[in-house]
Amino acid sequence: MNTPLPNQIIREITPLSDKDCFYIAERYKTEFTYPIHNHSEFELNFTEKAAGVRRVVGDSSEIIGDYVA
Repeated sequence: MNTPLPNQIIREITPLSDKDCFYIAERYKTEFTYPIHNHSEFELNFTEKAAGVRRVVGDSSEIIGDYVA
């Protein structure tokens, strides 16, 4: 995926087909650098050890805390 220009939102094409109900990708990273994007499917991310990180979803933006099991 190309790096977007400032204020550019990428339209992501997910790997789902009409026969799929979900897609799971397991990634271990030391930083969350995925560009701002949108798509019609729901997306769920679990981010561990990320207290203080800014989370942006739609028009909502907030600083997240620690995950407590």
